[in-house]
Amino acid sequence: MRCEAARRLMMDRLYETLPPEKSRQLDAHIEDCPDCAAEWKDVKSAHAFMKFLPEQAVPAHLQQAVLQQSEMEALPPESEPFWQNWRKWSAAAVFILIVGVSYSLWDSGPQNLSSIAAGGNPDLNKTIAKLNGSLHPAEENEPAEADGGRERKEHKDTEPAQIKPSTQYAVIGPLDSKSQNAEELFQTGLRLYNKAFTKTGEDRKAMLRSAVLMLNDLETLYPSEKEWIAMGMILKADSHRAMDEPEKSIEAYRKMIERFSDMPLYCRQARASMIKVMLDRDSRIEEIDQQLTQFQTLAPPPAEFAQLALAFSEKISDCSPEQALVWYQRVQNSLPERHPIRNKAINESAAVEQKIRDRYYIEDWKVIGPFPQEMLPEIDSIPNQDIFTSLIRQAERFDYELVNLVQRKPKDDPVIDLKDLLQQSPAESSAFAQTYVYSPKEQWVRLLIGFTDGLRVWLNNDPVASRIERYNFSRDSLSLRCQFQEGWNSLFVKSYHIRNQREWKFSILITDNSGRIIPDLKYNALLEPAADSN
Repeated sequence: MRCEAARRLMMDRLYETLPPEKSRQLDAHIEDCPDCAAEWKDVKSAHAFMKFLPEQAVPAHLQQAVLQQSEMEALPPESEPFWQNWRKWSAAAVFILIVGVSYSLWDSGPQNLSSIAAGGNPDLNKTIAKLNGSLHPAEENEPAEADGGRERKEHKDTEPAQIKPSTQYAVIGPLDSKSQNAEELFQTGLRLYNKAFTKTGEDRKAMLRSAVLMLNDLETLYPSEKEWIAMGMILKADSHRAMDEPEKSIEAYRKMIERFSDMPLYCRQARASMIKVMLDRDSRIEEIDQQLTQFQTLAPPPAEFAQLALAFSEKISDCSPEQALVWYQRVQNSLPERHPIRNKAINESAAVEQKIRDRYYIEDWKVIGPFPQEMLPEIDSIPNQDIFTSLIRQAERFDYELVNLVQRKPKDDPVIDLKDLLQQSPAESSAFAQTYVYSPKEQWVRLLIGFTDGLRVWLNNDPVASRIERYNFSRDSLSLRCQFQEGWNSLFVKSYHIRNQREWKFSILITDNSGRIIPDLKYNALLEPAADSN
């Protein structure tokens, strides 16, 4: 039996509604699993503690709200027998008992839980003394009567162990101000929230609903207590999240952020929690992207931001790999070298990049040719915008009837096949290609170039590469480091075809200095050269 299954069965085991075989399996698992044994101990202890508490009057608005909500949830379809919903009604009853005790403790000023031990039961008195923190350490392990002690030892695995709740929960001091009243009401909601996790199923939900109602009262009764209300709104959103109510949870986080935008620490906590809910519930990518970006502006701890950004990157790596690469890069930029999260981001981004690398080769080219191999205008003396005009004029002047001008190469192919584009591949010929690359900033990049026989490259009219050799085509066979200016950059290529063979190709991929693709570059072969950088 797995731990998750065991914990789901604990409440049924407690209420003695579990089939005998399942009970034996659960007992065997608890005996072998320390974590589940501790969980089972807490469940039994909380249950035992609740049985010691007397019934208290529940504020009318709380009782009515809980019963109405439980009634709505418990109403079965016409075909569903009522007995299948008994647990929702019992959960509401458990909630009312707990809220009655909590509310009376909070509302009645200074108390001591020993006052509820009217029956004089020594075991109960000792338990209450432990809850109040008044039991001397030496008394905690005091042996009982000889026979009773022996009997307890024999049955120690079946008796619920006693737990000591928070002292603030058991003993509430005098309330001297509105601020202290607000704090105590928040603490009551927090204790109910924490105790919910000693329960399962509808019992847990009922306890969480009680916390939400308490925190709603906090906002209503003490509207000027900003800090307690801010924390209460976060806790209320956490409660909805624990009840698997993501929409209510997100809405509560949003309200807190909007209402207390001047409290960055709380906004950061709320936004981080909201992002986690969004990641769990498949929210729109754009929405999570926006929330993560805003979260980063709040200067969170680098590791906290990196974990969320990494989770987002992993989530969108298949459906939006380009956007995932941007966030992987932000993870890397936010952490020092050798940090494990940074290393994980590097490895995962490399895997994503490999899948989509072909998309980042420059596909958008304007191509003209073929020309005689050595024909080339003096490019340094020709204005950038007139290069292709000059080539066309020279073709007309020398009556090159076979020259073909391709205004834009068809997309979806990272390799530029000049033979196919120009519809011929005579030996001893050349062709020219041009495109414009937009860079959002000035940066050093690498041009990874593949070519057949030879290639010359100009960046913004400056020569950056010249290689004439008898090569069979291979991608990325040449790496050049050069600098892009911010805005549009002109990239001009002359490709040589020396041998009388069918292959005539080239390719160019732009990466950063580490060889990683740069997702935010843009390409436009038909850009008007006089256009500005936008």
